[in-house]
Amino acid sequence: MGMLARGAALLAKHRIAANGHSGTYVRRKTGARIAIEFGLGSAEADLDTYDNASVVRRPIDFLVEAIALRTTAADASTQFLPEVGDVIESAHTGTARQYLVSPEFGEPHFVPPNARSSTWRIHTKEKS
Repeated sequence: MGMLARGAALLAKHRIAANGHSGTYVRRKTGARIAIEFGLGSAEADLDTYDNASVVRRPIDFLVEAIALRTTAADASTQFLPEVGDVIESAHTGTARQYLVSPEFGEPHFVPPNARSSTWRIHTKEKS
């Protein structure tokens, strides 16, 4: 493992320790429930409706280590990608809530890790 990869892994570990929450990732297709640790990210966009009103959306982004998204934690062959319609259950606000994995602001529903990061950024919106 190179120095850059070690540094990214260390940063991810400290980010989760400082902004660490736990919840459950629920697969839409199979109903599998996976316990995950995550950090929180956010985005904001003003959506102009062109009728003298605007809507501000504040979706929640879950920052999840890629290796956490396995149906069997010790088996790398069970790794999966986040899919639209999956649900993340969390009580990080003090109340149990469900967040639907969905694309936001013209972006895909998740941003995969890159050479400097092993963390998925999963875009969600709160289910009503």
